[in-house]
Order: sequence, then C-alpha cells, then structure tokens
Amino acid sequence: MDETARKRTIYQDPYNSMKTWEVTELNGGYYLKQFINGKQFGRGLRTTKKHLKEIGIFEMSCIKVIDNWKEESRNTEKRKLELNRFYFTNKVITRMMLEVRRALKEEKASNKRLELKEKHAELVEASKKIFVMKRKYY
Repeated sequence: MDETARKRTIYQDPYNSMKTWEVTELNGGYYLKQFINGKQFGRGLRTTKKHLKEIGIFEMSCIKVIDNWKEESRNTEKRKLELNRFYFTNKVITRMMLEVRRALKEEKASNKRLELKEKHAELVEASKKIFVMKRKYY
C-alpha cells in the first residue's frame, strides 16, 4: 500500500473530538482509517471518493496533509548524503592508517615508533566507530 500511496490527509471528526479519520489517496481509490485518541480502531477499508463524500469526510476540517512522495525523496537524499560522508571519512582514515604503517616500517627510534603505534590504534578505533554508525543508518 505504501508504494502506491500518494498522500495522506487527516480529518477531525466534528461530532467526537477524540476521533480522527485518515484518508490515504491511492492510484485506484482511497483507503480510510479511523483513529481514537491516536490509536487506530479497526483495520481500515479500501473505498471510493463517492463513498467518502456520502459519509461526509470531505466536509470535516482537515488537520494535516502528508505528501509521501516528498518525504520519501527527502529521506533517500539524506541517506545518500550520510552514506557519502561515511564513505569519505572511512577512506581518509584508511589512507592515514597506510601512511602510519609505512612510517612504522621506516622508523627505528623507539619514541617515534610508540607515537606512531598510538596514532594507528586511534585510527583503528575511529574506523570501528564509523562502521558501527554506518550499520545504524543502513
């Protein structure tokens, strides 16, 4: 149902202030749900515009209109940006780790070697954190 849904409109019932109606516009009709105190009551039903007019849904005051197409495109764009950020950050960390490893091979002095090992450990931890954050998003 979500793939073909175009927009959802929420109407306030004029006779019962605790009751709202959600009308989801589909490609071939409408889907009607009833909410009482914010919880869905019943399963909802697939219906026509004619039936909605007969029960007087369109005469009720409109509370909110949710356009699913805009929300979906906004979410996918946000996901792409986050993925690019993670990819770039992980790429930079990997490059820095390679540079530290090269320096470790060349370096013989113990003080400098300890600093490089600490730096390498920090980079490994940062890479692990990014991996965990990436798993949360996707």
